[in-house]
Amino acid sequence: MVPCLQSRLSMRWLAICWLAAIGACSVDPGSAVAPDPGEKPAFTGLTLAFIADTELPAVVGGEGGEGGEGSVRIEEIYVNGSVIRAIGDASTQEDERATTRHDYALSWDEGGAPEALAFAAAPAGEYAYVEIRIAGRPDVGDGAGIGDGRGEAFEIRGEVRTGGDWTDFAIRADAPVVVATAPASMRLEPGRPLTIPVELGVGRLVEGIDWAALPERDGELVLDEQTPAALASFCGALAGAFRVR
Repeated sequence: MVPCLQSRLSMRWLAICWLAAIGACSVDPGSAVAPDPGEKPAFTGLTLAFIADTELPAVVGGEGGEGGEGSVRIEEIYVNGSVIRAIGDASTQEDERATTRHDYALSWDEGGAPEALAFAAAPAGEYAYVEIRIAGRPDVGDGAGIGDGRGEAFEIRGEVRTGGDWTDFAIRADAPVVVATAPASMRLEPGRPLTIPVELGVGRLVEGIDWAALPERDGELVLDEQTPAALASFCGALAGAFRVR
C-alpha cells in the first residue's frame, strides 16, 4: 500500500473511534439522570404556615381614622400552642402524632412571624381543620419577655389611645384554655407537599375591649385574671381570631 494512502486511512480510523467514544459517553436528553447522592430530597409532607393579616406593629380601630381616640397599637403577640393539630380523614388516634405538635410558641412582632410547622410524616388525605389549643406551661415558670420559655398561655402588648394620650397595655394570662378551630378542607396528595396558611386576625384580638374599665398598674393598663369578665371576652375573641386563608 502506498505510504501516504496508509497514513490517511489510519487518521480516518482514529477519527471514527474518537467520535464513537464521545457518543458512548453522551447522555440522551430524554433519558433519566441518576440523582446526586448528596442532594436533599424534596419535602413532601404537610406544613402549617402561621401568618397575620397585618404586619406588626399595627394600629387598628379608632375614631376618625388611624391614630384617633380608641386606636390600638399592637406591637407584640405571643400565644403558646399547647397542642396544634391538623385533623382530617387520614388522621386517627393511632397516627395523629404525625400531625400533632405540643408547646409550640407562636410569636408575632416587628421582627416577623412564627416559624412554619412541618409534619414530614403526615398521611395523605383530606384535612378538614387545624386546631390550636392555647394554654399555659406551668412547668416553665415566669419568663422574661415575649417568646419561647414563657409560662403564659398568651400575652399581647402595645398602646391604646384614651383621653387623647397613648397608654401602654398588657393582655396576659396563665390559666385560661382556649381552643381555636380553623376549617381547612385541603388535600395532601401522596408524594406532594401541602402548605396550609393559618392566619391570625390581629384586629379581632382587641375588638370590644372596654379600656376605661381596666385597672392601671405600673403605668400600663392590664387585662388578666384579675379582670375576669374582660378576660373571658378576650378568650372568646382569641378563639375566633384564626382562620385558614
